[in-house]
Amino acid sequence: MTQTKEERKAKIKARNKKYQLTHRKEIAKKDRQYRAAHRKEILERKHKYYCTHRKEVLAHNKQYRIAHPEKIRAMQKRWWAANRDRQQAYKKQYLAINREKIHAKLKVYRTNNKEKIAAHKKQYYLSHRRELLIEARRRGIARRIQQKIIVFNHYGHRCVCCKEKTQAFLTIDHINRDGSQHRKTFKGSIYPWLIHHNFPKGFRVMCYNCNCGREQNHGVCPHQDRSKK
Repeated sequence: MTQTKEERKAKIKARNKKYQLTHRKEIAKKDRQYRAAHRKEILERKHKYYCTHRKEVLAHNKQYRIAHPEKIRAMQKRWWAANRDRQQAYKKQYLAINREKIHAKLKVYRTNNKEKIAAHKKQYYLSHRRELLIEARRRGIARRIQQKIIVFNHYGHRCVCCKEKTQAFLTIDHINRDGSQHRKTFKGSIYPWLIHHNFPKGFRVMCYNCNCGREQNHGVCPHQDRSKK
């Protein structure tokens, strides 16, 4: 019985598919070896085809991205994980060369899309509220610790009265006992205020015990009363 042309094609296609399934590793190995040996030729051929069929290639790529968004995202995620350092180095170099151009584009975009950006920020905050609050708290604690270290580097790292050195026990004391009036002149912690005003005089480091004891003992730490006796 003679076979038609379509039947012969289908038979050959089925046989090729079966061979590919049974010899997948060998085929992949040969393919990698060929690409490694003829990389330059393959790139030139691809570039030539892209230049001559640019519209068709772009239309096909767009259609494929719309039809397979999850597959594209997974592929991009794998590529980023494998080329993170390379991509970060490229972005850093590009930003250094085109900083003004990028900032100008971002400024124009923000001006023209204020409502869209605000809506996106609100939606992102509502969907990631817990993580954002935890991260903000972590950053705030780290910032306060760093500010305390900067202040203590200037005023000292131990209590002027009892010589306590543990940082968690130390605080800033107002020498003239005017802390209540001083705190009314600014908001927040005293440490950024001291850094911003270039570490003015009239402050010193004390532990919380000595600081509170001095306030309740009319400006004299109880340690000093005990030493006099």
